[in-house]
Amino acid sequence: MVINIYDDIKIRKQQGTLLELEYGIIHGNKTIVFIKVGLKGSIYGYKDKYPLIAKNLNENHGCTVIVSSNPNGYDDDFEDEMNFVDEYAISKKWMIILFTIWGIPMEPLWE
Repeated sequence: MVINIYDDIKIRKQQGTLLELEYGIIHGNKTIVFIKVGLKGSIYGYKDKYPLIAKNLNENHGCTVIVSSNPNGYDDDFEDEMNFVDEYAISKKWMIILFTIWGIPMEPLWE
């Protein structure tokens, strides 16, 4: 059973390949949580775990959640993934500041 609770689903082709990445988005406040699913995973996951996690984050914290698929053969490109998040934020006229897992700010994605 697939629960479609995403407000938006965007498809984006990986450059130089025929692969398509799927992004499920739940709109919320300016805090964006980005979830990259496991190898060969869809934006739904086993027993709809990703929509349920996203819905829980959105309802309990009000944040925007973007879930990204990970199709077989995908050459992980973190910069491209963050560009998608950046484009989303720019479309909302939000500013993004990224932090690494150590809490150290990264360079802004815009110029």
